[in-house]
Formats: sequence, structure tokens, C-alpha cells
Amino acid sequence: MWRRRAWLLLALLALLALPGLCFWRPGWSQAFVNVPPRKHRQTVGFRATSDVAEDLIAQVGDELEGCTPLKKELEVVLNAGRNFLRDAEGGQGIEKFKDLLEWLQAQRTRRSASAPFPQSLGPLSVAALRKGDQEIVLVGTPHSVPGVAAVENPVPRAVRRLVKALKPDLVAVELDEDRGGRELENLPAKLRGRSTVLLPPPSASGSPGLLEAFGLGPQLRLDDALMEQIRARLGKSQMSVKDYIRAMKTIFDKSSEKCLAMNVFALDELRAEAYGDWGRDAGAAVQAAFKAAAPVLLCDLPQEWTFSKIIPVYNDAWVCAKEKRLAFLSDLSEAMRFQEAEEAIIREAVLAGHGGDLSSLDYGLGLCRPATGLAEADTRRLFLEERDSAMARAVCEALDGRAQRVLGEKREEILKGGSHAVLQVGCCHVEGIVAEMEKQGYEVADAPSEGWPSAKAKKPKVGASKKKVVTRRQRRARGFS
Repeated sequence: MWRRRAWLLLALLALLALPGLCFWRPGWSQAFVNVPPRKHRQTVGFRATSDVAEDLIAQVGDELEGCTPLKKELEVVLNAGRNFLRDAEGGQGIEKFKDLLEWLQAQRTRRSASAPFPQSLGPLSVAALRKGDQEIVLVGTPHSVPGVAAVENPVPRAVRRLVKALKPDLVAVELDEDRGGRELENLPAKLRGRSTVLLPPPSASGSPGLLEAFGLGPQLRLDDALMEQIRARLGKSQMSVKDYIRAMKTIFDKSSEKCLAMNVFALDELRAEAYGDWGRDAGAAVQAAFKAAAPVLLCDLPQEWTFSKIIPVYNDAWVCAKEKRLAFLSDLSEAMRFQEAEEAIIREAVLAGHGGDLSSLDYGLGLCRPATGLAEADTRRLFLEERDSAMARAVCEALDGRAQRVLGEKREEILKGGSHAVLQVGCCHVEGIVAEMEKQGYEVADAPSEGWPSAKAKKPKVGASKKKVVTRRQRRARGFS
């Protein structure tokens, strides 16, 4: 039983670009592009650690303020970052925040270029690349939207609409063969058989993952009895932030050390199940491709390849930070304030239609998470680097006719006439894949050759308080907003 559950959790984790969500400067925020950062305070080496930390937080805050209108919520998150830097040992937190600041400043430069990326197309983070007559449109998506039920999530609808409008010769999706097979099983009967499903050539997929070769490692198992108790206590209703924090505290308090990370992800799975929202972005891309009778390329690395690296990093870091994390979670009101602030910022970016901000927000908010921010930064690199390269290479080769059918059939060059592709990935992959595509000779374009499609989307029913925010922001949003 535990083995089956562990593999189900691996499927859930594979959809993370970064947990949580996988979860970000848009066209509407150009007013912020030329706002200079605050002037650095003069500091003397690292003796003035508190001054360095405060200066870094101030500059990071300046950059993130251009990505969200929720200033109070952002300040809650930044205060947690300040406390994290104050308590961090050996200056390791300082270096991580310096990396974040450098990345955010580079992102601002990318967003203000003559051919900017990533751009916002409603809730999507998009970029167009061109090489001769070949064109690739990157579609970055959040894998879920915290606190939003499936019927209210605008992302799947936006993905389907974009694929339909662009009419690509190929739709590539951030899925491997195993996860893609499950999406194919969920296709409506009327769509099955309408498209060819492809895999990258063997050379593009790398070697088998460690788990595939040696079985599940000790850090990829659950405390079954503990998780059954939590599941029974929570039931099947949508999990409130308070219940989530309490359950998280129980896991950090009672988990065995080898199972801590998997137990945390199991809790996230429980919450996602209740909303029915997780991973519907990739499913929407597959369905849209089959409706258009376009070949589907499952371009991601096998999930075992990534998990064999990231789960031990998460687990070791969380075990080391266990006491600090428990102290934070024990203050229920403070923990709820942080969780609600983080989720509100991400939710607003999606529902208000500035998806181009999602990767910046995901990086910044994740690093500020009390006692676990360092692990988020470390796993972000592992999640992205190898997979960005593999997915970019797979799409380029497919457009050149080098792909193979899913069911082990002989490789066929079926895309000789193909020149336009859509690649759906988690929003945090967009920048890295653009860099990899540029190595292949592609250049960033302001828009696809046919232009970005524009369509009026129905406003999601998110309650009166959220409607006010959506209405105000939609006047500035681009694309599908």
C-alpha cells in the first residue's frame, strides 16, 4: 500500500515547478519598470550583518512591489524574510538573498527589453522565440492556484484558448511518458486517437533515474499511520489555512526523520485533492492538442530523475530546521498570517491577469518562508536546470523531425513540415528554457508571427472581496484578461 501511495505522490511532485506551486513583471506593470531601487546603505563588510540584511530586504521589496499591488501582504512576507536573515548562521541567508536580488534585477531588464519576456497573457507567462521559419511559443502556467476551486481557475481555459488560436504544428507538454499516459487515459472518448503522441529521442531523455534502477529510497516513503490519522481528522472537505497549519505542525512534530519531506508533500496532496485543481494546466494543453489534431510531445525528464535529487535535499534541510519550523508553526496566528499573505499574492497575480509575474513572486516568496527558505532556493535550481535543458532540446529536435512515437514504435520523422510549436511548462521554467533556446539559435520575439491572440475571458467567481481587486487590475492586464 505504501509503495502505491508513494508513486502517487511522485506523480503529484512531478507537476511542481516549485511546490506550490510550481507558482510570477507583466505588460500592465511597465510603470514600475524604470523605478530605481532604493539607494544602498553603506556597510562595512559583514560585520554590519543586520544592516546588510535590511538593505537586501529593502531592495528585494522594491523589486517585488512591481509584481503585486498587495502591499500589506507583501510586507508580512518580507518581515518573515528579515527574521530569517537575522537568525541565519554563517551568512548563508545573505548569499541566497543576494542571488535573488540579482535575478529579480535581471528579470526587470528582460521585461523592459524591446522583445520582452516573460510577458503576461492573462494568467499565463508567455514568450515567443523564432529561428528562420521555426517558431516556439512558451506558455508558463501555475500548476494550481491556492484557495481557488477547479471551476474558478482561469488557467486551463486560457491554455486551451491559446492553443486553439495559434494552431501549432506541435504541442509539447511538461509531462514524461508515465504522467502523460495518465492524462491520455483521462481524455474524453471522442478525442482519443485524433493525435500522435511523441517522446524525445533516447539521447534527449538522459539515463534512467536512480529510483527506476534501484527502487524507492528511504526518503521517498510515508509514515502511513501518521498520514492516515491526519486524513481522518481533516476529512474530504476543503482544507482551511488554520487546518493546514495545524496539520503541518503535527507532521513536523511526529514524522520520522526519513519520511518528513514525503509527509509534507502528502499533506499538500490532500489539500489539492479537495480543491480538484492540481495539474489541470497540463491536462488542458493535452486536450487542446487533441482537439486541434496536433501531435503531442511529452518532453519532460522521467520523474525519478528529478526526485532522486530533490527529495533528499528537502528532507535533510527540513530535518535540520525542524525546531525552528515547529516554533514558527506553534504561533498559529503568525503562521496563518504568513500563509494567507503568500497565497493571496499568488492568487491575485493569476486572477488579475499578470501571469508574467509568477516566477518572480514564486522565487521571492519561497525564499522568505520561515525556516525552510534555504531549501526552497536549493531545490529550485535542481528542479529547473536539467529539466529546462532537456525540454528545450526535445522541442527543437521534434521540430527538426527527430521524435519517436510513445508505444515503442520505430522512430518516424513525421514533423518535416512542422515549423510552429507551443510548449506548456510551469511558469518558473520560462526564463531558463528561453536561455536554452537561445543556445540553439532562437531569438526572443515581441510576439508570434500571427500576433498574440486577444479574447475576453469570463471573470472567475471568487467572491466579493476578490472581485474588487480583479476589476481594478483588469484595466491594466493584457491578453486574455
